[in-house]
Amino acid sequence: MRILGSLGSAGGRGVVRMEERYGTDIDDLWSAITDPPRLARWLGDIVRDGGSYHARYHASGWEGDVRIDVCEPPRRLRVVDAGDHVTEVTLTADGDQTMLVWEARGMPLHLLPAYGAGNQIHVEDLTAYLAGRDRCDAAARFRELEPAYKVCATRAPSICPLGPKIGRSLGRVKNASVTRRRLLAGVGSAVVAGLAGCGASTAETPPRQPASPTPSPRVTDEAALRRKIASLLVVGFRGETVNSNDWIVKAIRNGLGGVILFDKELATNGPRNISSPAQVTALVKSLRQASPGRLIVSIDQEGGQVARLNPSNGFPATKSEAEIGAENSPAATRAWAQQIASSLTSIGANLNYAPVVDLNLNPNNPAIGQLGRSFSANVDVVVTNATEEIQVHRASKVKTSLKHFPGFGTATGNTDFDVVDVSATWRPIELEPFQRLIASGNADSVLVAHLLIKQLDPNLPASLSPAVVTNLLRGQLGFKGPTVSDDMQAAAITRRYGRDESVALALKAGLDLLVFANQQVYDPNVVDETLDNVVNLVRTGQLTEAQIDQAVTRVDTLRPR
Repeated sequence: MRILGSLGSAGGRGVVRMEERYGTDIDDLWSAITDPPRLARWLGDIVRDGGSYHARYHASGWEGDVRIDVCEPPRRLRVVDAGDHVTEVTLTADGDQTMLVWEARGMPLHLLPAYGAGNQIHVEDLTAYLAGRDRCDAAARFRELEPAYKVCATRAPSICPLGPKIGRSLGRVKNASVTRRRLLAGVGSAVVAGLAGCGASTAETPPRQPASPTPSPRVTDEAALRRKIASLLVVGFRGETVNSNDWIVKAIRNGLGGVILFDKELATNGPRNISSPAQVTALVKSLRQASPGRLIVSIDQEGGQVARLNPSNGFPATKSEAEIGAENSPAATRAWAQQIASSLTSIGANLNYAPVVDLNLNPNNPAIGQLGRSFSANVDVVVTNATEEIQVHRASKVKTSLKHFPGFGTATGNTDFDVVDVSATWRPIELEPFQRLIASGNADSVLVAHLLIKQLDPNLPASLSPAVVTNLLRGQLGFKGPTVSDDMQAAAITRRYGRDESVALALKAGLDLLVFANQQVYDPNVVDETLDNVVNLVRTGQLTEAQIDQAVTRVDTLRPR
């Protein structure tokens, strides 16, 4: 068997194309890619949910909604996922054999190798299923294939003959490490989802059209409304310098609320916004000069491993919260916090997504415990040290954000890459640091996590739940200040709800400041498209201008004075 993979681009997005010949007739192959019981043997579980379908793939664990765009049994199937990735499968009969052409489109160009490897894994799993064999070890196969596709991508558009023997021989190419994020990208939403019911009709299903919003008297000045909504967004961008033609500068001039700075690109580990103190200071100055108001310049500067300003870009090393909590010395904590705050003020940053006030209840937690991001498992230690850190930041005119409400300490996964359900491990004591810091007036803002805690909300993650944000945080805990989202492009929510629905749910839940890191996906249109979405929510009465105004008032308390 030889699978022929090709990589290319169209319209600035990636294209992956696979071809394979199968020793079965076209009707049998069509059934294998559309019949749910057969799909479950090689691809994953597909469940109909109203007019769309919910998929969970075996190879990567990717989970999300997809819809049929075109269905022409038994020859052509095209599906689109919530991230607008398109996969099209075409079958052509050739005697008692069938030729399959599998084409995935719309992925970021820098992820082409991952998508190439991921799509090949699915085609191989389909081949194995039809031959009566088991699926491959997806992670191991990904490690073998991705390096070869990296070589292929350097000369895309190109053809990569990668039969199993050849592909495995290329596993010695350097940088063959696999990560959960890359595996999810490549073996996730870009692959075909054979869908129940598709085979029952020969008619093409037209693409879903957006509903025509009914103008509402609530919107008296749409330009003013757009600026209000823009002020509730914090967005990441690429570049160590900016100019007047950059999309991020244009967005800032039009009222964007803030930016978030990163030292590295998530996908490549290459530099993003920070290479030296002088460079990033000049960058922040340019951004602030473009703003007609008081721009929020935000960053994750927790200390330890989560520090965007670090020795690699000319800033001092800082201890982790775990190290500070172990010392548990007010003087040492103040000195540590002053070092962090001084680095922030030196570049012009004014909002730090810190401190982490999660309790270290699971030392093996890959997102918290293993990274030393929690002061302690002891509530008193957490509250005491967090208070010192917040007070030092305030003295330096830097705002802070308590995270990750309602408590991330017991998790076994990372919400950046997957849905994390902590229902079985979460404890009410995890609320206590937040409750005490709010009660003592030491909460500038609270960052709400994309965690599923079914005893608080059986259906929605905390960040999208009115029961958590409005009833628990604002009601029971009495928090009156601004609430902040975790990354609105995180897989934990976008794979299940899509970006627009996630934004709608977040605002309805009571979140005020929405953060788009532009790391897991990079979308220069995210500001304009989010504004269109939220304006439509107001037009159609799903949100009110009064709700937007209240959020603006709360977020304004985070702005520099």
